[in-house]
Amino acid sequence: MQPPAVDYARLRTLCRGDAALMRDVLETLVAEAHDLLDDLRFAVTTHSGEAAKDSVRVLRGIAGNVGAWRLELLAREVESGIADHDWSVVEHAMATIAAAIEELRRSAAGLA
Repeated sequence: MQPPAVDYARLRTLCRGDAALMRDVLETLVAEAHDLLDDLRFAVTTHSGEAAKDSVRVLRGIAGNVGAWRLELLAREVESGIADHDWSVVEHAMATIAAAIEELRRSAAGLA
């Protein structure tokens, strides 16, 4: 079973119940996640393990902080693939990360 895209209870606690702030936090996460995914794609294309590790570590951290559990889990999968030098696992997880980011964007829009 997949974890939820957003743990609304955690996000609500983090934002002290402020729905506008919850939306802003998710929108910021989406923007940052897109940039980090672009960085990760470039690192994977060039097989730069260190750059890939850096990008995915930041992605995992920000996702975990706001309760975006699905994105955090996918980032962990990428980290595992990088550690094992299994670029096919990394590339597959990156495609799934893009879908998870889109789901977060929709979640943010739903808070409007």
